[in-house]
Amino acid sequence: MDYAFKYAEKSAMETEGDYPYKGRNEACKAEVSKCVFNTKSYADVRKDSVNQLAAASMERVVSVAIEADKRVFQHYSSGVLDSRLCGKKLDHGVTVVGYTSEAWIVKNSWGKTWGDKGYVMIAKNNEDVCGILLQPSYPTL
Repeated sequence: MDYAFKYAEKSAMETEGDYPYKGRNEACKAEVSKCVFNTKSYADVRKDSVNQLAAASMERVVSVAIEADKRVFQHYSSGVLDSRLCGKKLDHGVTVVGYTSEAWIVKNSWGKTWGDKGYVMIAKNNEDVCGILLQPSYPTL
């Protein structure tokens, strides 16, 4: 996520409605007047700290990397995901949007038909399920 935040420091960021994905390489045609996201910098949350991620997610949405290529994650539908089978080889970006006493509330980008209407509850413990505690960060606006 840090690379994306560095890119956002120098570039206009539009909504997907204004600048839809086309699946081909071409020059950027973003319009600064339609910019909806601008960041001055970003901050990393201390690695492996449940307390620091909780504190950061009370104030803002936090970007995290997780391992999402395992069946246990891909076939999640409800409840709290608390499995060592999830792994810690980071390969997917998601956002922590809040937490409960037992789980991080995580929004995925795979749409409302995946998981629990697009969300997954990942166990909030010191086991670091899916690698969620390895690289949390957030933009500073």
